[in-house]
Amino acid sequence: MTSKYNCGGSENTNTFAYDGLGNLMKKSNPLIGDTIFVYDVFRNMAAEYGAGAMEACSPCYLFQDPVWTVRLTVDQTQPVVKRFDVMPF
Repeated sequence: MTSKYNCGGSENTNTFAYDGLGNLMKKSNPLIGDTIFVYDVFRNMAAEYGAGAMEACSPCYLFQDPVWTVRLTVDQTQPVVKRFDVMPF
C-alpha cells in the first residue's frame, strides 16, 4: 500500500507493508528511511525501530508526562523535533 503527500512543495510517497494478520510491519519513506514495527503475542505494538531518529538540536528541551516518560522534544526556537508515543503494558 502506498500514500502520497506534499511536503514543502515536493510530492513524497510512503510505502506500507503488512503481515498476514493485518499488522503494519514496515513503513518506508524516501526522505527519512524505513520504520519497523514489532508486535507482542496479543497483536499490540511493542516497539518501533528505524527512521525517525531524532535530528540534532542544541539545546534540546524534553517534556515529560506525569509518570516521567519523555513525550516531546523541542529545540530552542520551539518547533517540535520529535514526538514520542508509548503504549502501556
